Amino acid sequence: ATADHVVLLPHDDWWVATIYGTDPERPMDVYVDMTTPCVWADDESTVTCVDLDLDVVQGVDGEIWIDDEDEFAEHQVALGYPPEVVRGAEASCAEVFSALTAKAGAFDGVAMAWLARLRAKL
Repeated sequence: ATADHVVLLPHDDWWVATIYGTDPERPMDVYVDMTTPCVWADDESTVTCVDLDLDVVQGVDGEIWIDDEDEFAEHQVALGYPPEVVRGAEASCAEVFSALTAKAGAFDGVAMAWLARLRAKL
């Protein structure tokens, strides 16, 4: 990405969020990939998850939408996503959409404070 951003990798959720600041060059405000839950290596040097195609996006104009539903549907068949993976991604997508719309949880603006702290160190 060409703009400052923070990435949130929750331990137990089915998503990974990229949250951008206020840079005029930012591509969007928030991009949330629905993924399998993140798994950390024992030494915590790497994190692994699988992108499940489905995304929740908030554009710079504030509009929030679900992206790549067609790709998610195609890959359920082509890649044989197990039913529990489909359920996890769909439930997570609905939860993230609601939280982002309500500016709640991880999407309550706390990322802006992290961005400010990071910029202060640069």
